[in-house]
Amino acid sequence: MSEEVLQELTQLKSSKEDADAQLQNLLKVESFLVQKLQECEAALLTTAMSFRRLSSVAREEKSALDKEVSRLRAEHNLLTAELKDTAARHAAEEEELNKAIEDLNVQKKLLGREVKTLRQSLATSREQLANAPRPA
Repeated sequence: MSEEVLQELTQLKSSKEDADAQLQNLLKVESFLVQKLQECEAALLTTAMSFRRLSSVAREEKSALDKEVSRLRAEHNLLTAELKDTAARHAAEEEELNKAIEDLNVQKKLLGREVKTLRQSLATSREQLANAPRPA
C-alpha cells in the first residue's frame, strides 16, 4: 500500500477514534440529561401530587370555614333578634315602671294631702273636745 493510503487510513482511523470518543461523550451527556429529566419528572410529579393534596385540603378547609361563617351569621342574626326583643321588652317594662312611679307619686301627694287634712281634722276635733263643756 502506498504511503498516501496509509496516511489516509491513519487519518480515517484517528477521525473514527475522535468520532467514537465524541459519540461516547454524547452518550454520557444523553444519559446524564435523561437521568436529570427523569429526576425532574419525578419532582414535578411529586409537586403535582402535593399541590393536588394541598388543594383538596384547602377546599375542605374553605368549606369548613364557609359552614362556620354561615353558622356564626345565623347565630349573630338570632342574637340580634333576641337583643331587639329584649330591648323592646325592657323599654316596655321601663315605661310601665315610670307610669307606676308616676301613679305612686300622685298617690303620695293625695295621701299627703289626706294626712294633712286628717291632722287638721284631728287637731280641730281635739280642740273641740278640749273646749266642749264637760258634764258636771
